[in-house]
Amino acid sequence: MPRPAHASWSLNTVARRALRYALLVALLAPASPAWSQAPTDSPRETALAQLADAATLVVRGRVHGVEARAANRAVYTYATVAVDEVLKGAGDMASGTTLVVKTLGGAADGLVLHVADAPTFSVGDEAILFLAPRPGDGSLYPVGLSTGVWPVSIDLTGGGPQAGHDEWRGPFDTAFRDRVARSLPALAPYTLVPAEWAPYSQPSYVLLTTDWGGPARWHQADDGRGVTVNFQTGGSVAAIDGALALWNAAGSVLSLRRGADGPAPLDRVCAGFTGSGTIELSWGGPCEEIAPTDTATVGIGGGYITPGRPKTVGTTVFADFVQGIAILNPNRPNAASANCTVEAVAHLLGHAFGLGHSDVATAIMAAVPRGSCTTATPSLDADDRDGIRAIYADIASGPSRPDAPTAISSSTLLSTVALQWTPAVTGGPAYSYSLEAAGSPGGPNFLNPPFTTTGRALTVAGVPPGTYYVRVRASNPLGTSGVSPETQVVVGPCTVPSAPTAFSATVDGLNVAFTWSPPTSGLTQFYRLSAGFASGRADAAVLDGLTATSYSTVAPAGSYYVRVTAVNVCGDGPPTPDTLVQLRSCSAAPNAPTNLRAASSGGVVTLAWDAPVAGDRPARYRIRAGLSPTDLGLLGSGVVTSDSRPVLTASAGAGTYYVQVISTNTCGDSAPSVTTPVTVTP
Repeated sequence: MPRPAHASWSLNTVARRALRYALLVALLAPASPAWSQAPTDSPRETALAQLADAATLVVRGRVHGVEARAANRAVYTYATVAVDEVLKGAGDMASGTTLVVKTLGGAADGLVLHVADAPTFSVGDEAILFLAPRPGDGSLYPVGLSTGVWPVSIDLTGGGPQAGHDEWRGPFDTAFRDRVARSLPALAPYTLVPAEWAPYSQPSYVLLTTDWGGPARWHQADDGRGVTVNFQTGGSVAAIDGALALWNAAGSVLSLRRGADGPAPLDRVCAGFTGSGTIELSWGGPCEEIAPTDTATVGIGGGYITPGRPKTVGTTVFADFVQGIAILNPNRPNAASANCTVEAVAHLLGHAFGLGHSDVATAIMAAVPRGSCTTATPSLDADDRDGIRAIYADIASGPSRPDAPTAISSSTLLSTVALQWTPAVTGGPAYSYSLEAAGSPGGPNFLNPPFTTTGRALTVAGVPPGTYYVRVRASNPLGTSGVSPETQVVVGPCTVPSAPTAFSATVDGLNVAFTWSPPTSGLTQFYRLSAGFASGRADAAVLDGLTATSYSTVAPAGSYYVRVTAVNVCGDGPPTPDTLVQLRSCSAAPNAPTNLRAASSGGVVTLAWDAPVAGDRPARYRIRAGLSPTDLGLLGSGVVTSDSRPVLTASAGAGTYYVQVISTNTCGDSAPSVTTPVTVTP
């Protein structure tokens, strides 16, 4: 069944931090009849043959980095992969060659673009990648989306490597390699690293993860406004009308109507954000998201959503769509069948108004399209109808319009205002609320359109300084109430925090730990750690959202200039001065310290020594001490310093002690220094 995110359906959970969210759901279908296998082939063998035939390049590799960026008005995720083995194409590619897999979707620049069934990558993942080039820039993407990425693991029962998803998991052996090698040739040109990625291909401290959004619906359907589907000139009007008719007859409050046709986008970015309030249907080719040789991907559908206008239907809270997207792949052989085209368009539109993939094989929203489309008349399954009705349920009219909320209260933090109100216990039920604001008591509302929500509270960020008088109205399909009592909201000047203090870095080989103290003035909501390959730059890593005053990570060897900034809703405060961090891999344990000296005065022992002048650099020093030169024990966790002549002071009771110092790094400990006695007198 097409499933919203509760026990019966699966849509996505609402992401926490993006200002605008996008839900882009991709449709995966089985291959064309040309890929069909003999009846004796297993599902795994069939899937392997289909993917290998569709791919231009098949490699085994390991993911070294993942980062999402906004490129050409759309959001893409870039996975950097070190190639260990080439199974198809580019037989002269050397082991260790780096390529970048570019997939549509991810979180960048305040937008989250979610692609259902798209692959997700993590650093360290090993996988078989079935790749094809985009027609526009030649960048590589997985054919069949997530099914084109087969994880590699160890078979715990047999000990050998295996590859594949779930029921497709099986041996990664000579037979696997031979089947890929026998696949159909695909010689389309490709580029290993997208042009826009080249400036950012340096190693980084931390690899940012993506954050996905949903569920979503078109709230305007509840007001009878319907949703317009515009389409690219040259597409099948009959297919669009057929798909719209299927959904419009499903018995929900959602009404879809065909809009205007027009040319493909001049910049060929069919998924670019415009906030049009309509669904834009494209016919694949001009969008340059799907390779001409890719017959595994049927299309891409979904849309951009905003969490600022949530609405509860049943027990599920939905965000609001602000733009729908549907891109049909014209390369599939069954596109020549009018009925199959109708069902493919209907499937993509289902994603564009909020449905996910169904578990029912006979549903139009099933992940695998129905084979009956070539002969049967297009129709919705009962599961499809249940899904759309669950999202776009009829709203009970109630006996009358609601009465005005009886009270409203507010609180302010910098430029963020939190409001909550009390619904009336009389009148009809309220299904939504609209917020109004004026510059004087009872003055005209200047919020146009008003802020709307289905809840009983609303938080508004970025409010300019000033004094406001805020009220709220309640609505249902029978009308809108009068205004609630007003609440006065005073927003003062919005000031950024000062710079954090005492910023420092502790290095141990390739491990680095940062600590700092909070700013001395201003409110800090989170910290941003930035690292660059030169002073003042942030081209190595940017880590947002830190709430603690420390951060540790493992990073590639190199020299980095690092700073930390305190941030609140008003903006970024000044950064700390750059701290130079130099990370080096060790090749051996360091040499022992030399010239150990010990002195005491008034119960305080001072130790000093010289760092070794040859060999690998120590990351820290360990102190050994005891009452006998043959019975020494370690004191504490050691001293971390980059000084060439370290000094340590410690208090001690009266007596004679024997002391040694040991150099250490991630490769091991040195031999101890000479043993030095020190006598402490009362």
